[in-house]
Amino acid sequence: MPRGWTKKEVELIINDYFVMLLSKLEGTPFNKTQHRKNLSQMLLNRSMGSIEFKHQNISAVMIDLGLPYISGYKPRSNYQGLLKEITAACLDSFPELIKAIEIDVNKCADLQNMNDILKVLVYPGDESVWAKGGGHYSKLNKALARPPPNVKWNFLFDSI
Repeated sequence: MPRGWTKKEVELIINDYFVMLLSKLEGTPFNKTQHRKNLSQMLLNRSMGSIEFKHQNISAVMIDLGLPYISGYKPRSNYQGLLKEITAACLDSFPELIKAIEIDVNKCADLQNMNDILKVLVYPGDESVWAKGGGHYSKLNKALARPPPNVKWNFLFDSI
């Protein structure tokens, strides 16, 4: 039966995760496989798969803490309570990561100003739906309620 992760092992893998996350946020390339190999030398009797899975658990913890995570590690939410506790504690000792997260969060997205979404949408084939003036919303509702032209719907009833 596999033994549970010790506090020291959890601290090591969290710090490794934080180093990779910092690289991601700064736009610096990193190699996940190399990180796992390096970590496996410090974590005796832990397989590469076990290390990968724990990185995925850390992604889930990061999401639960409302923080960014490494998208290459699909979040696995069934993690030990110790992992969340130590992750939160390790953040305090990693100020450069906190600063990188703050910078990432404060980046402004270039959003288009839309006063009326109907002026932006395109409905192929029925330009009258987008005619300016009164009633274009009701024309839109009618257009969306009916099937598009030239579509055969009898196939739905062939098996009845």
